[in-house]
This record gives sequence, structure tokens and C-alpha cells, in this order.
Amino acid sequence: KELHLFDTFAGMRENADQDPSGHSNQDFGDASLDEVKEFLCDYSFIRFFPGDIPTSFDAVQSELYCFVHIDVDLYASVKNCCEFFYDRIVPGGVMVFDDYGFERYVDAAKKAVDEFFEDKKEAIFTLRNGQCFVIKLSES
Repeated sequence: KELHLFDTFAGMRENADQDPSGHSNQDFGDASLDEVKEFLCDYSFIRFFPGDIPTSFDAVQSELYCFVHIDVDLYASVKNCCEFFYDRIVPGGVMVFDDYGFERYVDAAKKAVDEFFEDKKEAIFTLRNGQCFVIKLSES
């Protein structure tokens, strides 16, 4: 299977300082696309999608996924990921969310996940490492 990596590769987007997580613009901006490609150069099955979410999803509108790991921290970005990937996860597929169980993200990542799955039949399973995951039950 292909591994799709979505990232700005330039740090948090311009409105990060307005997010309830407390992040600042350009946080995590210390890894360029070229550096990441060099680090992962032995893996030919990786496709890179630089840019802001959800714009960077345009190239994969018709793809289906069995596993999605979401670590984008900001409320709007987590919500955008849920909205895009949920309908594209195959039954039995898994969505993992970082930062769900950390106080800093209660009004950011956690809130976005909780709001999105509020009217869905899937349960949110929390992990001790601050992550949570959802297993897709059926086609939506």
C-alpha cells in the first residue's frame, strides 16, 4: 500500500496563534520537505502532499484508506481531517488521533474529534499515551 504524508513542511499555518491549543505560527517549522524526503528516501511507496489542510487533499479525492493517523493539533485541521477521511475509510479501517488526551488540546483536537463523532455510530477509544482511535463500522 502507498503511504500518503500530508504536511505543510513549513510549520503551523498563519492562524495557529488563534487556535485554543496555544500553538504559534510556524511551530514545528524545522523540517523541510526536502529533509523529510531525504530521511525517507529508502521507501518508494511514500507520496508527499505539501500544503495546508484541506487544500492538500485535492489530489486524493478518489482514494480509500484503511489506516489514517492524524496529528495536526489545531481544531480546524483535525475537523477538516475528520470530514475528509471518514467517508474514505473502509469498513474495519482505523483512524488514530494524536493529542486527544492532553489538557492542552481539550478545546482543540479533542473537541474536534468529539464533535465530529457525536452523531456517528463509532465509539472513540482512548489510549494512555494521549491518543484515541476509531474503527469504522460500515459504509456511511
